[in-house]
Amino acid sequence: MITFLVFSDWANPSQTIIEKTDGTHMHVTVLIRTAEKYRVQLEEPLGDLKKGAKLMIDRSDIAAEPDYTQEGHEWVAWVFHHRWYFAGACFLGVLAMSLGWFDRDELAEWMDQTWDFSKSIIPLLFGGVLVTGFVGTLIPERIVARWVGGDSFTSNLVASMIGGMWYFATLTEIPILEALLGLGMGRGPALALLLAGPALSLPSIAVIYSVIGFKKTLTFVVLTVIMSTCAGMVFGWFFV
Repeated sequence: MITFLVFSDWANPSQTIIEKTDGTHMHVTVLIRTAEKYRVQLEEPLGDLKKGAKLMIDRSDIAAEPDYTQEGHEWVAWVFHHRWYFAGACFLGVLAMSLGWFDRDELAEWMDQTWDFSKSIIPLLFGGVLVTGFVGTLIPERIVARWVGGDSFTSNLVASMIGGMWYFATLTEIPILEALLGLGMGRGPALALLLAGPALSLPSIAVIYSVIGFKKTLTFVVLTVIMSTCAGMVFGWFFV
């Protein structure tokens, strides 16, 4: 079951070469895909545009978009393009082991528990996708870049503090972070927010305060924010 999840969620290490209908070739990373437009970030300078510039492209203007795989990552890209074969083999293995190891009552209980769990998290997942749409549309890119762009101490600290105040329901933090990364959030601040968010929130801080008091709650909150900030900075140094 673990290897099924690994292969089904295998990421593509390749960047994209966009060939436009006017003959322009662009080496980009695709941040957001919609039915009509691509939001991309340049990986190489293009004319007056510098590396890292973000722009929108109409899908009707794209003639082709072949992958560009960095040297040494070819096997990762090969696994990505064949991931469903590996995931399917793992699924069949789980199915065979389940039929061989469990009786009918145990399988029925397993499916009942799975269905109950799915009903509890799927609405939250759709809620996260809905919030992502608002985040990506309503928050200006310049504000995201100003406060949580790059990998400075300030941007990581702001991300940790936002994560400490923001309530993240299960599975909603991932689509929200994806939208913020598309708007220019740094990778270090993204990790800092992801670490502080599930650990803290205003409701949880209030409950902790009622149990252990002000000083211990303050210590816990400050340590969580500081350690998330440091982890984000270290991560940003190695994964720009």
